[in-house]
Amino acid sequence: MNLLNAFLQQTEFSSYDEFYKECKIKVPSDFNFAYDVVDFYAEHAPDQRALVWCNDDGETKTFTFKDLARQSIIAANFLQNQGIAKGDIVMLCLHRRYEYWIFLLALHRLGAVAFPVSSQLTHKDIEYRLAACMVSLIITPEFLQEQWEPYYKNPSLQLKEIPRPELSPQDPMLLYYTSGTQGEPKPVMHNWLYPLAHIITAKYWQKNIDGGLHYSMAETGWAKSSWGKIYGQWICGSAVFVYDRKKFNPQTVLQKIADYKINTFCAPPVFYRYISELDLSKYDLTNLTHCCSAGESLDLSISRAFTKKTGLHIYEGYGQTETALLCANFDFPDFEPRSGTLGKPSPLYGISVDSEGELVIDISKNKPLGLFTNYPKSAESEGFYRTGDLVSTDNQGFYYFIGRKDNMIKSAGFRISPFEVEEIINDFEVVLESYVYGEEDSKRGQIVAAQVVLKSGYEANKNMERRILDFVREKTALYKCPRKILFVKELSKTYNGKIKRGGKSEDEK
Repeated sequence: MNLLNAFLQQTEFSSYDEFYKECKIKVPSDFNFAYDVVDFYAEHAPDQRALVWCNDDGETKTFTFKDLARQSIIAANFLQNQGIAKGDIVMLCLHRRYEYWIFLLALHRLGAVAFPVSSQLTHKDIEYRLAACMVSLIITPEFLQEQWEPYYKNPSLQLKEIPRPELSPQDPMLLYYTSGTQGEPKPVMHNWLYPLAHIITAKYWQKNIDGGLHYSMAETGWAKSSWGKIYGQWICGSAVFVYDRKKFNPQTVLQKIADYKINTFCAPPVFYRYISELDLSKYDLTNLTHCCSAGESLDLSISRAFTKKTGLHIYEGYGQTETALLCANFDFPDFEPRSGTLGKPSPLYGISVDSEGELVIDISKNKPLGLFTNYPKSAESEGFYRTGDLVSTDNQGFYYFIGRKDNMIKSAGFRISPFEVEEIINDFEVVLESYVYGEEDSKRGQIVAAQVVLKSGYEANKNMERRILDFVREKTALYKCPRKILFVKELSKTYNGKIKRGGKSEDEK
């Protein structure tokens, strides 16, 4: 069972052009995901699988919509006893624990604001966020053990009815912070209609299957979790798979995909990069029908290697914490996906490229679904929201990522995209990953510099540096070639795995 017909005027399309022109979401005047999706399933398909969870200790749990409805009602009672009410902000620091879904739904029931954060945040990171937000409660694993579990296990537990909160669609529902790839993280607030925007994400990009099982590799503390672990998936009728791992091991992830018969899958490029050298024939991936990637650019060589080994194309997509899916490689008869591109625009957004090459979103007529509510006031007067991303387009309508506007390297009068140079370096057979940046120079303003991580078994030395430089010179203009290469053991990254632009590796600190 799925709810697509409840929220889409038309669900199937014969071409991308028809999809872009005719796909329209039916927006209810009063929408609350917990009541209108989860409770609907709990009443009409109570035994339908919603969440499949496992961890590294051998534990496995499967939750139906009836289970989640009941447990989230209990959690809502618990939160009320903690003094939580409509509009209160509650921080959720729960990694990939299944309780995250229970408490997220409970907060929806109360009309409170969920504030998911990564369990990898430092004490300084937490303090920075607390200083900026009026947080009423912080839910951590320790809090669950000390407060929630005794309450939940109380045999004489008395539950009160939770009345549906009266909300404006524009009221705050979900608070994230940007990943901080450049500068300090910034708050991003989404309203109660945000889940509906991810119908496009789940149905037409991730190709979620009614009755299937979808796996997005994302911790609950960043927006990719909302993209791939609850909203659009459940509306499509797909259950979500959650692997609550202690550390990242690509072989173990592949084994989980095989063991749990995952149907649709989404992962950041770094995962596909790690498995590019593995023998995938060891894993039964026959149930896997569709694969996606987002977060950063995917190297063309990695995409080709994966397709050669599995027969599956990796469909790249693009969006921001501030939005839902903006562009993607979609799966339609007239749409041939292209590796290394952002794809074509989602029907949700009127996007274009301004005179400086920045991607902008038209908000002159209405506010698109999925766009954050606290965008700059200047956007209202200008009639569009500036994403800060520089892109280009071709004559067939495909979009290409060039870089962040504030990350462009300016060397001797040239503007150089670090992502373009990284893609070339990463194509070299011994390179695992790289980070290209501008380093101050008295003569050129900046020079192109690169941090490079080699694959296991290769030695970092002057000869290797020369080989990489020779390879880059064969692939691009001389002015784009790095004038400095630093070999590092690992790149400095944000808590959600993105390269921290402007950050230093541990080797440089």
